[in-house]
Amino acid sequence: MNQKADAWTGIEQPLVMVSSISNWQTVAEDLSQADNAGDPVVRPDTLSEQRRLEIAGRGTLVLLRVRYQAASPPSTPPTVAIFGVDQNGHHSPLFTADGDHAIAVPVSASRDVQDGDGYAYTAPIAADADGAAYVIAAVEIALAAGSGADDSALQLKVI
Repeated sequence: MNQKADAWTGIEQPLVMVSSISNWQTVAEDLSQADNAGDPVVRPDTLSEQRRLEIAGRGTLVLLRVRYQAASPPSTPPTVAIFGVDQNGHHSPLFTADGDHAIAVPVSASRDVQDGDGYAYTAPIAADADGAAYVIAAVEIALAAGSGADDSALQLKVI
């Protein structure tokens, strides 16, 4: 078991790593189109229901990744913002450990995992779920790729 100093008291506390089994869920397809015309999304409640993933009680971290055609890697990766929504319908931005809310998803065509069906997947990026009942994903900057941008997808999972 690892030890970690408490941020408030400085006293070391046991740190127990926990994870759960979950599957990747596609919450947005065709990342060639940005929500809100490419401006920061400040009204996530206006996004399609498809953009939502229920997470209540399933985990504490939200992972996101981008699926793209391996033969046509993006020239401009998408920037994604994720929001948490509590059981009362109140929205709040979710952040990575680096403090990022708008996340430029890095693409590495030579290192991204491929599935044998022509798709590649970016390395997962984690954000704290912050006690949300579900999350909403927004595309702030569209993915730009060769002939496969409309066959891209944003996927989320909870651990």
